[in-house]
This record gives sequence, structure tokens and C-alpha cells, in this order.
Amino acid sequence: MKNKRGNLIWGIALILFGGVYLLVNLDVIPDFSPTVWGVVFSGVSLVSLVIYLTSGWREWGWLFPIFVPAGLATAIFLGESEVEGLWIGALFMASMALPFWLVFVIERKNWWALIPGWVFTVLTAVVLLSESAAGEILGALVMLGIALPFFIVFLANRSHWWALFPAFILG
Repeated sequence: MKNKRGNLIWGIALILFGGVYLLVNLDVIPDFSPTVWGVVFSGVSLVSLVIYLTSGWREWGWLFPIFVPAGLATAIFLGESEVEGLWIGALFMASMALPFWLVFVIERKNWWALIPGWVFTVLTAVVLLSESAAGEILGALVMLGIALPFFIVFLANRSHWWALFPAFILG
């Protein structure tokens, strides 16, 4: 039953967003200001948080529509207040990493979440280091940072030998 409720909510939301987007493109309504978009993304995040809290903490799929729109809203609001872009980008990347880390913390059997969680964490570090480190070092950090979780997957379970391919190719 919970899955049907989520599907209904997402279906209605996508139809509404599609209708608004169509009206904006047909010039029936004017373009929205960044502040309006920030409020919309904040609302999506808040509604998703309420649904997550009422659905039970094991319904971790709701973590993504909580944190990603919240990161977008925060980036929009910080961009409007003229905060340095470096911090905005890093904050958004961290908002992409956090749900994956939480998925793993909630259910340890979801080891797969470590790979994108780690990759987004490395990309957050790359964004923060982008003005102070050389491009070659950042490139190496990206490649090694993406290779590392695949190697750890193999070390944690030797039957996952497939993980050695991306680990060695990227490393």
C-alpha cells in the first residue's frame, strides 16, 4: 500500500510540474524567479520529509527527494545571496552524497550505496579543492576516488570479482 501512495504522489507531482512547465513555455504564465524555484524545491523536500517520517525510516527511497531538492533550494538561495560559487557547488554535491550514505547506514545490506556515496563525496572534495590544487592532481583524485569503492567491494566479498575491472581501469 505504501508503494501505491508514493506512486500516486509522484504521479500527481509530475503532472503538475509538467503542466506548469507547459504554461511557462507557451508564455501563458511568466518565468519563475529563482526565489520561487527555491521555495518550490524546499516544498518538495519538506513534503518528501513528511512522507518519509510517516512511512517509516526503512523507506529510504524517500531520502533522495528530501536531500536533492533541499540541496537545490539551498544552492539557489545561496546563489541569490552572492555566496562564493565554490561552496554552493560543494554543498550541492554533498546533498547528493548524503542520501546514499544514509541508505547504507539504515540497512547495511545495501553496500551498493557506498559506491555512489563515495563518488559524490570525492566530487565534493574536488569542487572544494578546484581553486587550490593543480588540474592533474584533481584528475588523479577523481579517478582514484572512483576506483577505491570498487576495490573495497571486492575486498569485502571476494565473490564480487567484477569490481576489480572498474577498480583497476580507473586506478
